[in-house]
Amino acid sequence: MASQKPQKAVTERLPTGFDLDRLRSLMRDAGCTALYAKRLAPNDNNKNQPYFAARGEMRVFNILPVRTMHPHRNTAGETSFVADIDFTWLTAAGSRHPAPRAKLILYPQYPEVRFSGFLDGANFPAADLMRYDAQHSLPERILFLGVTPARQTFGFVTLARGPVGRQLAALGDLPQVGVFYEVPLVAARDSKALLCHELHRIHDLGWIPATTMERDAHGNWVRVPCRGPRCGGCTLETELGIPPNDVAEPDFAGWEVKQHAVSTFANIEAGVITLFTPEPQGGVYRDQGVIPFMRRYGYADTQGRADRVNFGGIYRAGIFHPRTNLVLSLNGYDAESDRLIDTTAGIALQEQDGTPAAIWPYTSLLEHWNRKHAKAVYVPSLHRIHGKTHQYTFNNVVRMAEETDFLWFLKAMASGHIYLDPAIKMENANTPRPRTKRRNQFRIKASEINCLYRRVHNVDVTAY
Repeated sequence: MASQKPQKAVTERLPTGFDLDRLRSLMRDAGCTALYAKRLAPNDNNKNQPYFAARGEMRVFNILPVRTMHPHRNTAGETSFVADIDFTWLTAAGSRHPAPRAKLILYPQYPEVRFSGFLDGANFPAADLMRYDAQHSLPERILFLGVTPARQTFGFVTLARGPVGRQLAALGDLPQVGVFYEVPLVAARDSKALLCHELHRIHDLGWIPATTMERDAHGNWVRVPCRGPRCGGCTLETELGIPPNDVAEPDFAGWEVKQHAVSTFANIEAGVITLFTPEPQGGVYRDQGVIPFMRRYGYADTQGRADRVNFGGIYRAGIFHPRTNLVLSLNGYDAESDRLIDTTAGIALQEQDGTPAAIWPYTSLLEHWNRKHAKAVYVPSLHRIHGKTHQYTFNNVVRMAEETDFLWFLKAMASGHIYLDPAIKMENANTPRPRTKRRNQFRIKASEINCLYRRVHNVDVTAY
């Protein structure tokens, strides 16, 4: 039996009186609104890469914000996801030391997510607590990670036997997210309470005329009527002060807000929810353009509207659509083992011979899921026409969902719970200047969102 390496004699110089409260204060001063802790093993260092997720979980990507994500293939043909993060070390004295090459690496073949590059380019007093030593193992340490709304991550490392570690242990059982513990971090106002307070206010408004937001001549966002029967989401976002945008960020105080229509508030799990509407980034759709895509796969309008071509229908994994003869395929995902084998692949609409009509790469889908769906609230609404005005009212009981994992998204797609419901049309199809309108919707029944989150609970917003 091989002998264990002796522990490295590491001393830690902390200012007098430095404790967990002082660390939390430093994190708040850096703008952090969430704080996590992970106990490090003796071999967690800059060479061996501490693991941030095991057993194929991807929840870490919903905890730590990433800047960019791209696939990587090594010389052996194995693929991985590489996600760059905006990472900075904090010291007990309050100084900040950026680590410009910090990244998260998902190795599907193991499977696990590792933290890498966190000392490259960073020189700070506590760096020895994370540096590889061939002769010695490192003592037990605690790594703290603070996250800001600006998608920055701040790190602090300390000895587990020191004052900060002892105070952390004294907090008792803390909520756990993956391999991390959620450490209470005093904030100006709890985001859940703030969101529920606003939803309470909107519920009390009763029936609201359908509205959206547009920019006026001076570039300011102003309310304008929203026309048509599908303005519930726009109306709710307008009341929350959320202007229309294509930015892949949560809607309100870190929460993604999803409205869905129901016929009665007695059944708030009715209806269908649009999870997101990403544009394809490969296949005929992207490589040749939407118009060639429509001429190749579209069909004449089923209601007889002249000079119009449509592309729609429900596409579930593995089932060829009878009208377009395309199938939705999760290339590179092994449903049996629930593992992402090829990170360079993606979800594709393809012909029987494998020709891709449209591709959504896993990198872009994972990055979007990471940014938008860590926390989501699902708000039921009713619709009516009063006179000639469309109106909406929003229920007091909403469903709040937390802790998701991109693999759960893929599993839900493979099982048919999530499906693609495109709504693409080409008008003036037989003229030199056809006009297209496109919307690629990944959707799920409202009653099935539990398969996407670890926690889904009903909340009565009138309690806030």
